[in-house]
Amino acid sequence: MGNEGSQQVKCGDKLENDIVVKWEKLADNSDPFPGRDGHCACSVGGNLFVFGGIVPQRDHASENIESNELLVFDLDTASWNLVEAKGEIPCPRSGATMVSVGSKLFLFGGLSRETGWLDTVHEFDTETNTWHLVEPSGTCPSPRDKLASAVIGSLIYIFGGFGPQGNEIDELEESDDGDGVPEDQEGAQFGWFNDLFVYDTETKTFSSPMQMNLGCPTPRAAHGMCAVSKYLVIFGGRDCDGRKNDLHIFNTENRKWVTDLVVHGCQPEPRSFHTVTAVGDRVVVMGGRGLSDQHFKDFHIFDTAKRFWVQPKVEGCVPSGRGVHTATVVKDQFVIFGGSAEYSQETLQCSRYYNNIYAINTACITTGLGCLPAVAVPTSDHSTTSSVSDSSKRPLDSECVSSSDSKHESSSEGGQSPSKRHKSGSGDNLMAYKLLTPATFDVGFGCLSSCFTFSSSPQAGVLAGTALMSDMLLENQENLPARANVTDPESKAALLDVKQSPNSVRLQ
Repeated sequence: MGNEGSQQVKCGDKLENDIVVKWEKLADNSDPFPGRDGHCACSVGGNLFVFGGIVPQRDHASENIESNELLVFDLDTASWNLVEAKGEIPCPRSGATMVSVGSKLFLFGGLSRETGWLDTVHEFDTETNTWHLVEPSGTCPSPRDKLASAVIGSLIYIFGGFGPQGNEIDELEESDDGDGVPEDQEGAQFGWFNDLFVYDTETKTFSSPMQMNLGCPTPRAAHGMCAVSKYLVIFGGRDCDGRKNDLHIFNTENRKWVTDLVVHGCQPEPRSFHTVTAVGDRVVVMGGRGLSDQHFKDFHIFDTAKRFWVQPKVEGCVPSGRGVHTATVVKDQFVIFGGSAEYSQETLQCSRYYNNIYAINTACITTGLGCLPAVAVPTSDHSTTSSVSDSSKRPLDSECVSSSDSKHESSSEGGQSPSKRHKSGSGDNLMAYKLLTPATFDVGFGCLSSCFTFSSSPQAGVLAGTALMSDMLLENQENLPARANVTDPESKAALLDVKQSPNSVRLQ
């Protein structure tokens, strides 16, 4: 399947945590609509809207068909209904993406067996049940499926996908995205995309926001993307080398990809056809298809504030492994629907399709992590204005250094990572470190947010371990800048916890 050459991110040690998620089955196979995969879903109010996808026939003898049904699941009554839509109804398709802005749904792209890859934009008004075919202006995405989208305000961001690319990329003539659908659209050449587009729902205009491609993910499809604050978070997917488990962050304000992003914990295995969903300031990665075409039922949480991957304890009616499903936040519930499993290497298709729906209360996902060890994480922001109580909410693109991944330490000029270069201040080489515990520090230089500073001369060499850092603060405060004091008992206790932590950082 072309996955043998995948360059996967190595998994770190699993981090202890106190998160417990409990699944509840809201609807099962007795529901009036058959299972499906390749559909898309989003929410408006307390309703989950589901469009299209691949639907197996009930007799299992006929070929699967594509759907253009719009279904709605009412979370309050746990009931399904078929929306009696009118207007310019989209053609049947799979692999499209759909998001909501206000009371409207926006449908992009997809693959139709009748017409091939699509680049159309449809808008659905949930108040009038009417579809409209939009004719957007600007630079529009080319036809594609298995793309991903996310919403920030009134803007919709679209990244990646798979589809025809024209004659300029000869080596992609035999490309196959591994979904079992022949790539034969008018004899075109096919491949993956890594372009990023933004659609303004107010002006109905497309644009391409990237100023430069530095740090841009490789072209890919069947990945996942969500929005957390001003950031786009992308995980996994499949590119020309196979399935991935890399994490990428895009800052929509400065329009740059975050480089040298270092995270802690155990990264999920490489996968595609999974879901990536924002729940508060955390990101949930669930399910998907792995390197050996196995289907996952695992549950991973990435904390964007602390940059931790954790695997919570899972209880309740746990969904079976699946891919090409959807995961959507509806009110206070994390809801998954549909998907497929039991992939066959011979038929290149799955033989099992789901129409059940499961949910987790989002409070289970957004709380916890109280048992994690304290870790000191460098930050380049010496002028942060956030309060001490918000110390963990630093930007995703602030600089940091891994305590467990030394391969980043010699990647830049002179063997020193850009994220660890000294900044001068008051004649000294000063470095700011942020402690990921709720400790309170009395710190000068306008450096709040639980930061503390200390002098480090070039001759000091490398100091290893948080224990050394704790010693410097607790026992050698006379060497600190005049206004950097650790005085309260809770702060000292927190530093003692750091001293006993097995995690280490490199100070230089």
